[in-house]
Amino acid sequence: MMASSIWKNRVAWLRRAATVSALLLALAGVPRSVAADRLILAPTGSIVHPGDLKAEHLFGADGEYVGWLNVGLPMQDMGVEVQAEWSRLGRETRETFGAQYSVISEGFTNNLAPSISVGVRDLPNRGPDGRAFFLALTKTFGLSVTQERVLRNWKLSLGVGSHRMGGLYAGIQGKFRPGFAAQAEYAYRRWSAAVSWPLLGPLAARASAIDGTAFYGVVLTVSK
Repeated sequence: MMASSIWKNRVAWLRRAATVSALLLALAGVPRSVAADRLILAPTGSIVHPGDLKAEHLFGADGEYVGWLNVGLPMQDMGVEVQAEWSRLGRETRETFGAQYSVISEGFTNNLAPSISVGVRDLPNRGPDGRAFFLALTKTFGLSVTQERVLRNWKLSLGVGSHRMGGLYAGIQGKFRPGFAAQAEYAYRRWSAAVSWPLLGPLAARASAIDGTAFYGVVLTVSK
């Protein structure tokens, strides 16, 4: 019981510290160009760049919430991202973490091959979906002249995950000319979709439908 209490206190402290630090950086006007490491729930083949940070917190009905903090380890040659996750779904409140390793990025092959990553979700095996290992691929596709009038870019992600990730998963994401972005996926044996749009500097608003439940909140992306 004592070890569990200490763990909860450390996670809560880390979450508060990260949120305060990120907000201070946002007020300082830090740019927000951070690689997409996650669609909605499913991982992608990309990770947060070394030294960069991405935080998301979404509120649902009846006091429910879910949030993520993704940080790229500040060593250029490692290609490792760590992720903290917290949620209150129903009567259960959970905090957990995982890690993701970039095997190869699209930029390394001049966009000829997809970005590939491997990782583990919920390493201590205490979250709502349990520990799972995964392999993820993401490919950016070219646009026709007609498509460029509407889209800035679009990407397709495929992957396979163990345990409650449900085996194969897939997702699509696109950035549109008006400035908003949209994602849709089938992962964890459920359908989810999301739309986000820029607010101020590194802040963006986000609306998500996760397995039929609506969540609303903000995303903060910070790059060095």
